Amino acid sequence: MTCRKPSRARCTGAAVAALLAALAAAPPAAAQMAEEPPAETIVGSEIETKTARPAAERADLIAAVAEAEAVANSVRKAFSLDQVEIVFLDMSGKADLDLQQALSDSEAGIEALRRAIEGNAMFYHAVDSRGLAVDDIVAVSFLDRNHVRIYATGAPPGE
Repeated sequence: MTCRKPSRARCTGAAVAALLAALAAAPPAAAQMAEEPPAETIVGSEIETKTARPAAERADLIAAVAEAEAVANSVRKAFSLDQVEIVFLDMSGKADLDLQQALSDSEAGIEALRRAIEGNAMFYHAVDSRGLAVDDIVAVSFLDRNHVRIYATGAPPGE
């Protein structure tokens, strides 16, 4: 658009009007951000949840807790998951001393695992979509290359 000196004010007004019309036709940015894709789309698989007593998962859970630091590296590197299971551990009742000791001995590894989950969009969206706080995660176990089980304390949200 070229404007001659005497009509520059009209040209500026026309340019502003054209800009406002273009902005009005565009969808609002807030609406675009509110339409987040479902976690299954980001993760690439369905996310299953279940509740279990630690005794039922005892051997696998203690091994996963002990390997937390090493698993944190695998979580950081993971880019594809075919299956995600989240196991909420019902910690009510009699405490398992071996499990409590494993959790205590692996505090640094569990913390590294939690930070790795926060840094991996797939893992983070998987746990966040189920209302799970990252700080409730105590272990992750890769059952095979793209099948992961996440252990967390507490009950699923809404229960």
